[in-house]
Amino acid sequence: MRRKLFCLFVIAVIMTVGCLSGCGGCGCSEDDIAVFTGEDQKSEEPFTKELPSEAELGVPVYDQNVDELSIVKSSSQPDSEEESTDLSYKTTDGFQTVHEWYKGQLGEPAGITKLPNGHNKAIWNLQKNGWDITIIVTCTDQGADIDIHREEIWWSM
Repeated sequence: MRRKLFCLFVIAVIMTVGCLSGCGGCGCSEDDIAVFTGEDQKSEEPFTKELPSEAELGVPVYDQNVDELSIVKSSSQPDSEEESTDLSYKTTDGFQTVHEWYKGQLGEPAGITKLPNGHNKAIWNLQKNGWDITIIVTCTDQGADIDIHREEIWWSM
């Protein structure tokens, strides 16, 4: 019994030290960390807690019960060779609700995968107006994560 308690204590100490150490052990320096001040943002869009519209992304955007603090959108430079946009956010609505909504908007997903934790992930892949678009809806304990990736189609067949 003492041995088990000692092992649990050691694990707890290691986990506590790991959590408290933060970025210190990853090898990054303050120079490597980008800080956005809102000034001179030629390549970065201003931070917003609003979802982009369907017109902006080219696909429907599920907008019910969204956790505004979870919204992350990034875009490539407009003058880059390949233009792309990534959007990630969370909703408190369940996987089934979001899955059915996208199914109604886009049809059946390309696939549904059961993850090792027992949750589901649905993926839609489509090409629309010169864009290759992937939508991923992942079940979580708190609702669903939604990831949308849009990339300019640059190859020709």
